[in-house]
Amino acid sequence: MSIQQRKRLMVMVMCSLIAGALFYYFFCPDVYFVIFIDRVTGLNTHVPSNISGQLFICIMRSYLLDFLWSYTFASVIYLIAYNESYWRWLTISIPTTLGIILEILQKFKLIGGTFDTVDIIIEMVGAVLAFIMICLKVGGNNEKD
Repeated sequence: MSIQQRKRLMVMVMCSLIAGALFYYFFCPDVYFVIFIDRVTGLNTHVPSNISGQLFICIMRSYLLDFLWSYTFASVIYLIAYNESYWRWLTISIPTTLGIILEILQKFKLIGGTFDTVDIIIEMVGAVLAFIMICLKVGGNNEKD
């Protein structure tokens, strides 16, 4: 992968990380990450619950964040494990498998959260879309640095 391709992929990763972190911070004040940020910074600046309780925000909170997690994770896997023989398989399979495992753990109350089969589908879509974006924007060829 060329330096230019690596830079494009890093921009994709940073954009999805920043978008997810901002959404978490402003709309999910009950998440451990947000509680920690509030304690450290003393900010406690969140969208009022009457707005964050709206259907659109609830759907985004439930599914957009899972999508961004999977999309970012797939992109990072590609960055770390790029190798023509197995990168395509890893980019999609690891985030999807991990998403399934996390949902199963939620189903049996071994971790916090609520089991939702739609989450698994959303996470798979995120990984597949990351793969497609990598192929289209970054390029899937073997160009070396």
